Amino acid sequence: MFKRSLVSVMVTAMLLLSVPGAVWAEQNNEKNDDRNRRDGHSRYEGKYLNHLPIVLNSRESVRVLSVIWMMQQLTYITLTSLGVDMVSRDRAGLGGLPLVGGLFQETYDVKDYNEDNAVGSVFFGPGQLVVALKNNLKMEDFKVVVLDTKNQYRLQGAPEVKQVPAESLAQLGLVPIINQMLLHAASPEAAAALGKWTPAAAESDPNFLQNLGADMLPHIPTLSRHYFGRAYLGPNNTLLIIPQWLSDGEDR
Repeated sequence: MFKRSLVSVMVTAMLLLSVPGAVWAEQNNEKNDDRNRRDGHSRYEGKYLNHLPIVLNSRESVRVLSVIWMMQQLTYITLTSLGVDMVSRDRAGLGGLPLVGGLFQETYDVKDYNEDNAVGSVFFGPGQLVVALKNNLKMEDFKVVVLDTKNQYRLQGAPEVKQVPAESLAQLGLVPIINQMLLHAASPEAAAALGKWTPAAAESDPNFLQNLGADMLPHIPTLSRHYFGRAYLGPNNTLLIIPQWLSDGEDR
């Protein structure tokens, strides 16, 4: 009886050891493939996010959940929860060949954009990017891309016309011209001036204060603290948001 049991154990062990190594390798590969699909690990594929991982001019990293587009006549909002497609801006991959993201999606070079392409100024609020456009645009006609040093982020959701309360922007919403833009009470001249606003331009051009309103002087420091960068018109109806530090050539 003992010998029969021992023989059975030995036969079972031999059967287990005889399973081809390829089967185990295949199971391991399946696990790795599943893991890569879950976290977007593959360097040749784009990643899909539900937020914008933004680096502010202060070097602070934040998660942006919406982009607000202020115009004189309308306000739009784009939610990142509808999808953000992240693609590497590096076209040079292994062996100098383009990466998959570079093959199927156009990438953008910051050096190609200057004030001639600028259409607005960008500020940040709590979990938001707030874009003040110089002119009224039909946002449904544009795709939106945000750049950083190594990646570009394309918002998949379509912008929707929506009333945005000033208090949702915290301190930024207390700035008179921002409040007026959200209420669609700003003059065309004030909207255009805010769309051209940068901290450097505000210091060098006194007309900015004149166009934005006499009550703006105490609020210039708030605008400067919340300034993020510029919005530019790119090819194929693309609106590009480029942070100031990237335009200045800093590497983060």
